[in-house]
Amino acid sequence: MSAEHPSVLTGSSRRAPTTWVSLPAMRSFFVIVVMLGLLIPTTARAWGGVGHRTIAAIAWDRLSPAARADLRALGLRRRGAFSAEALWADQVRSQEAYAWSGPLHYLNVERGAQEVGRPEACDDDDRGCVLGAIERFEEVLQDPGASASARREAVAFLVHFVGDIHQPLHCGYGDDRGGNDLHLNFRGSPTNLHRLWDEQLIDVGGSTWRAMARRLRRGLDPEAAERWAASAEPAAWAQESLELILGGLYPDSQDISEAYVDRYYPEVELRLSMAGVRLAALLERGLATARRGRSAGTSTL
Repeated sequence: MSAEHPSVLTGSSRRAPTTWVSLPAMRSFFVIVVMLGLLIPTTARAWGGVGHRTIAAIAWDRLSPAARADLRALGLRRRGAFSAEALWADQVRSQEAYAWSGPLHYLNVERGAQEVGRPEACDDDDRGCVLGAIERFEEVLQDPGASASARREAVAFLVHFVGDIHQPLHCGYGDDRGGNDLHLNFRGSPTNLHRLWDEQLIDVGGSTWRAMARRLRRGLDPEAAERWAASAEPAAWAQESLELILGGLYPDSQDISEAYVDRYYPEVELRLSMAGVRLAALLERGLATARRGRSAGTSTL
């Protein structure tokens, strides 16, 4: 079954066919894509594999049985499959059919800006941004009339983009490509600010995504998690990311000190936790809305 993907801004069709295949075939496909992805230079890919899968795993563990049943109906039967879904948006962005999705992973603000606001690109059908992407795919998820393939794709993008918007440099400055052009040294190796936040600070913890998700989930403060879940505006999440940048995220030296790591590693864990909690709340709302819509439609027949 294939479906053309709707534009994130206008709902117009773009050529982006999606075919959902059997689980064994899908696993083989993901292995091939991941192997190919290792050969492609990475830019603007938030959190890396460990971070994105950690966020998804935290979200899965917070979902209600009804929401998990809805996801299983879309082919996401287990926690591991759901967490792997968080990688899909990065894996397909280099494909011609999904080239349009590249700008949806981030938003740019002017250097010196104190507020994210709503960048002009977010409402530009030829560009887009992570804010508009989350809004659009949340609408697809909530639509009881959307096809299963469209809803599955919406879930895949949402699982990834909610993670992206919580990575501070995906809500950063366009003039240095979200820190990609700021070259640094970290523990004796060359890097850049974006890569440092994508992967290297996470790697300081030395955890697999399963272990990190388990540890962060166990450390969640119930009252804080309740506040995060109640925050349903992606613009507010982006503003939090910008405020981290404004608060000193850009280092004073080209050499990243251990003091910098000590200061910002806890922030990395906090952003991963917040993203997981908010992703669960977003999916819970969207899936419940679609479920109620389908029930209402059935009852009128």
